[in-house]
Amino acid sequence: MERRIAAIIAADMVGYSRLMEADEEGTLLRQKRHRLELIDPKIVAHGGSVIKLIGDGLIAEFPSVVEAVKCAVEIQQAMEMREAEEPDDRRIRYRLAVNLGDIVFDEGDVFGDGVNIAARLESHAEPGGIVVSGMAHDHLKSKVPVDYEFMGELELKNIAAPVRAFNVVMEASMAPRRKGLRSAQDQNSRPCIAVLPFDNFGPPDQSWFADGMVEDVITALAHQPGFDVIARNTTFSYRGSAIDVSRIGAELGAGYILEGSVRQSSNRIRVTAQLIEAETGKHLWAERYDRQIADVFDVQDELTEAVCGAIIDPIQRVERRRAIAATSRDLSTRQFYWQAWDHYCRMRPEAFVQAKDILARSLELDPNDPDLLSARTFLSVTTVLFGWSPDPSQDIALAQEHALKAVANAPQNAVAQFALSSSSMLAGDWDTCLRSAEIAHEIAPNHAAINFCLGSAHVLYGQNLERALFAFERAIRLSPRDAFSAMHHNNRALTLFMMRRDEEALEGWRTAQAIQPDLIWTRFNLAGVLARLGRQEDASKALSHALELRPDPDLDLFRFGWPFRRKADFEQVLEAQRLAGLDI
Repeated sequence: MERRIAAIIAADMVGYSRLMEADEEGTLLRQKRHRLELIDPKIVAHGGSVIKLIGDGLIAEFPSVVEAVKCAVEIQQAMEMREAEEPDDRRIRYRLAVNLGDIVFDEGDVFGDGVNIAARLESHAEPGGIVVSGMAHDHLKSKVPVDYEFMGELELKNIAAPVRAFNVVMEASMAPRRKGLRSAQDQNSRPCIAVLPFDNFGPPDQSWFADGMVEDVITALAHQPGFDVIARNTTFSYRGSAIDVSRIGAELGAGYILEGSVRQSSNRIRVTAQLIEAETGKHLWAERYDRQIADVFDVQDELTEAVCGAIIDPIQRVERRRAIAATSRDLSTRQFYWQAWDHYCRMRPEAFVQAKDILARSLELDPNDPDLLSARTFLSVTTVLFGWSPDPSQDIALAQEHALKAVANAPQNAVAQFALSSSSMLAGDWDTCLRSAEIAHEIAPNHAAINFCLGSAHVLYGQNLERALFAFERAIRLSPRDAFSAMHHNNRALTLFMMRRDEEALEGWRTAQAIQPDLIWTRFNLAGVLARLGRQEDASKALSHALELRPDPDLDLFRFGWPFRRKADFEQVLEAQRLAGLDI
């Protein structure tokens, strides 16, 4: 019997059975190449040796924990590159764990806590990730150029005492989150969401569906503008723990917690999800989805889209409420932003004046913030669209200035691209309008406002009405109770009107009016479509209703309100107004 202290790497292949079932020969060949060309040479290069093979995994020992972690990092980084060309569901990935402890060699086998803890920790790593024990972490200090996220004290099978564990962060963008809920001094941060592992109430071997869906939700939310999302490898450390949202929020610096469950039976699946405000424990949103499992990945995509779209508006409402409640003179730029956005959502000229004043103060504090610049752009654009601007040319120029600056500072900010698309539309720069709308949609395809942006660009450009209609319907589906849902329905109805589907357009505009009765363009549009349907009496009443908001409309009001690229499209909607009785 031989006993010594050593650093141990435990490695295991992710989804081995699934990959073998899909392509046994190809999987074995690629796995063998990875061992011969990468894994074994890296272990030797860092002074280690393979001491045990376990199915599709291995145990390796090293005289130095620093060399063990360096080896693990290099293997995972190289594996990501080697498998980059493979489809995501066919990629070979490994989970790695590093521990420092006692190992025992006896009769050709290896035992000891050093091995046992490493082997148990490995299952807590994310695919392609590395977990190190507290004992190993204490000896690393800053000797390896990576960051570490504390995962807590983990209960490991057949290990008596909980084991401290740290996730290895190999990218600077995944640096550890701040601790503690946002305080009064930390209000300049964006809303932060933690998506916890969904409970699997189906067969144990089907937990991959719940985990895959949560991973997809985290990935999709990470592309939503205006939010921070806690990394999956951190939130998954709470698997199996009693859920205390206040504690989890404090530990992760997350203001919002998304949790849920998955149930499967025969050919059906039920997913429940709920959004909770961490500080108060208040439930902001909850929903249940029942689906047939015809194509499991399509179902996963559909549910991911539904959940991501639905939770944005409740979070925005809470952020606006918090900002309005903050009366301190020393408000942060983020609080100014939410206060201005609250005024903007009221869609009234007097509220816009207040919003502009608030944004002027916040831009003095941070003149380069893309969110503030985008919000100021939207104020200028909407002021022109709704006929509230005393000098439309000046407002359009101002909108362009702010939007261009926002995109220059943050080209991957979807809302900044939305702002540039909107201002370019009014400026008549249709190439930029369409391009920015498409870029915004590529960045954040599950964001309702971005789909509204894409639809607006296409309906006003006038060449792809089907794409515009699809975008508006997706915006409505993503966020049915959105603060701007009346505008979503209004522009969808305008698209139907341009397609000569007048009965459907009428229904859409009535829906928009029911949501927000005092939208000027909904009132005028209702009058026009009723007239074109030959319902003259109803059209006259609708026109009178519209003129209550704007008794003296002129041609410029409609030119700015309906800024179509093609004159024929503008004439089509204007002719409907004349049929309703408008003398213009």
